[in-house]
Amino acid sequence: MLIAAQVLAGIIWTAGSVVYLVLALIGGALVEAAMRFLLAALSFRTLSSASFLSLLDTLFSNFGNYPLRIFGGVLEFLLTFGIPIAFMAYFPAVVLLDRTGELVVHPWFAYGAPLAGVLWMWLAVAVFESETRQYKSAGH
Repeated sequence: MLIAAQVLAGIIWTAGSVVYLVLALIGGALVEAAMRFLLAALSFRTLSSASFLSLLDTLFSNFGNYPLRIFGGVLEFLLTFGIPIAFMAYFPAVVLLDRTGELVVHPWFAYGAPLAGVLWMWLAVAVFESETRQYKSAGH
């Protein structure tokens, strides 16, 4: 599908765009893992985080499939900085399609999308470590 889509979209592959694609894939995977890690940390304070994981899956599958611009306003902001779905697919696609002029945020957010995974994973690990200090087992 990627090959067919790139032919139709007219993407010109350079060494830089291939490196960016690989880094964006890794960064996007880190963003999703970080979101799941944050929810795992939440399970130290709640009885179950299964409903939160289900909600996260729904957000990823429903909102991650569309250009961010169609949501507008507050929802666009939340999907960029609250639950960073924009960093997983939308921003990398905008960069690879050379359409950064359409962004409502500075283009450096799109070019830096691979770094978002590292930053969110760092935050998730910090929150998880903080929450593990609060954990008390039922037997103690």
